[in-house]
Amino acid sequence: MQHLAFLNISNNQISSFTALEPLTKIISLKVLDLSFNKIGAHSIDTTRYICSSPFSHKIEASEAFEEYQKVNINVEEYWDAILFFRSLKLAQLDIKGNEIASKENFRTLVMTLIHCLKWFDGEDVN
Repeated sequence: MQHLAFLNISNNQISSFTALEPLTKIISLKVLDLSFNKIGAHSIDTTRYICSSPFSHKIEASEAFEEYQKVNINVEEYWDAILFFRSLKLAQLDIKGNEIASKENFRTLVMTLIHCLKWFDGEDVN
């Protein structure tokens, strides 16, 4: 999977970005379709875990949060999205049909995190 460039995992039961953390290791990934899943539909029950996410073990996580708080991004609401998207170099992302996609400022967040994004939910971002 080291050369995987296109991945369509739409129409599944994926409920959080933390479940997608292994995708951050695929550096060749350019197109990702996450549409019509359940991302953002359920809050993450952090009381069941000692650490709320595998992402929380990254040393640079706190630095990332501080950086995005400076540009008025709601880190508490989008922490898992921040840690997921900031490490991707996508040209195209489809996430429509997920509850998180309809949240205020989510599109701006994604555009801030993925500088090289050219297509977002089927629309040219330029």
